[in-house]
Amino acid sequence: MAVTTRDLASFNSLTVGEQRFFTLKINGTTLVVPRECAHRGGPLDLGLIDQCERTVKCPWHGSTFKLSHFEKRALPTVRNGNMITIVSETAPTLFWTEYLPHLDAENRTSNAPSSNAPRAGDQS
Repeated sequence: MAVTTRDLASFNSLTVGEQRFFTLKINGTTLVVPRECAHRGGPLDLGLIDQCERTVKCPWHGSTFKLSHFEKRALPTVRNGNMITIVSETAPTLFWTEYLPHLDAENRTSNAPSSNAPRAGDQS
């Protein structure tokens, strides 16, 4: 049994053994859940999160899963402020942050360069 504590701001994806997980945040609830869709193995971390319905929709086939589905499959965690302690059979082997646009739509629209914006190296 392994216990690992990390700052939630430092990652949104991790592996435990060969399995990938991601942090799912819905209406103040944070879970560390398997990345693969139970239907066909699609990348749920790229799925559409509906905060009101508390669901995640798989981007491959449109299967929709309720928060209760993830609560049953999540790694055991304890959250204290912005720190999260994860309990797993083996120590997580890798933590990283992926750009997942649906997780931060406000930043995506406000910080994304417009198609007309100059890029580094462009000459006027």
